[in-house]
Amino acid sequence: STVSGWGHTLQKWFFDLNLLNSWTDANKASAAELMAAHLGGHSHLPYAELPADLSKVLSLYDITSSRWDAVRGLAYEHGDTKSKFITPDTFTKLSDGTIANLVVEKGLTPTPANILRERDLLETSFRTYFQDRVDIAVPTPGAAERKYATFGTQAGTPLGEAVRLLTLFKSFPITIMSKVIGRNIYGN
Repeated sequence: STVSGWGHTLQKWFFDLNLLNSWTDANKASAAELMAAHLGGHSHLPYAELPADLSKVLSLYDITSSRWDAVRGLAYEHGDTKSKFITPDTFTKLSDGTIANLVVEKGLTPTPANILRERDLLETSFRTYFQDRVDIAVPTPGAAERKYATFGTQAGTPLGEAVRLLTLFKSFPITIMSKVIGRNIYGN
């Protein structure tokens, strides 16, 4: 009903018609599958023997040695490929005893609530790893990039709408600068 609402609808139709949304979704699915296979390919290694780059990236998501050792046994072969995969949807197969060891390592009592909380934290760490790394592999603007593109102005105000109009197609270069070039500069 508003001009910005119509603009958003037109932009959505534009990206649907030129197949950018489909292309992006397919690339994100492929990137996630490659990451799952990459983790599965290293599932035979304890954390200390993982390549330095992989252990560094995993540590960014609070995936520690004990967490890695807990989930690496869940690697599975998928389809006709002989590749192994590790995906967070298999974490429900972890025994309560395995999760209890992670709870005790944190200095907590392995109560049912703490075990459930730790299981959720473990799954969330890996899901965050996949989501964040997919957004880097297929550069996708996030909240920070939107803030940079709009200079923190409020939508619906004259200034906010003027800034949004001027920076309409600038989110991709901003995303490349913050996620790709920034990663190379800051090393994460």
